[in-house]
Amino acid sequence: MRLLILLIIFGFMSCSTEQTRKNQESKPPESDCNYLEYFKDLGNRNIDTIRNKFGLFDPLDDTLSFKKTISVFYTKNDRIYRKSKTHTQCNKQHITLEFFQDLTDNIDLENFKEYDDQFFTTKGRVYFWWVNSGGHMVIPVENASGETFTPFNDICG
Repeated sequence: MRLLILLIIFGFMSCSTEQTRKNQESKPPESDCNYLEYFKDLGNRNIDTIRNKFGLFDPLDDTLSFKKTISVFYTKNDRIYRKSKTHTQCNKQHITLEFFQDLTDNIDLENFKEYDDQFFTTKGRVYFWWVNSGGHMVIPVENASGETFTPFNDICG
């Protein structure tokens, strides 16, 4: 009976070890630091982190090919961008990464009107900026008219 129990326990341990090995092989390495592949055309071409009071920060590298336009916007190759930040990992270290976020599908510069830092009108609708870990989100204000809209004071959402 003891032999049978030992064989069962050994069998489970072998399966568990094999599954752990397979899981480790399928995961990307944690220290690959390949985030620049995605951000190289968005203003961040080099890993050049600096330490500030919040941790590691990787600032924009390419500011010459992005041209400042109105308000917070930049253009490059007929696309519209805004400076943004996101978070990533490199060598198990948390990095705040600055990049130019493409907002071409959300913003029309010809009819853009800013109410304040948060609310604006474009493409005939009223929106507000919401910032999360991936950058800026353009959130519509339902049933708001661009002609009569007045931002709320000290209220978000």
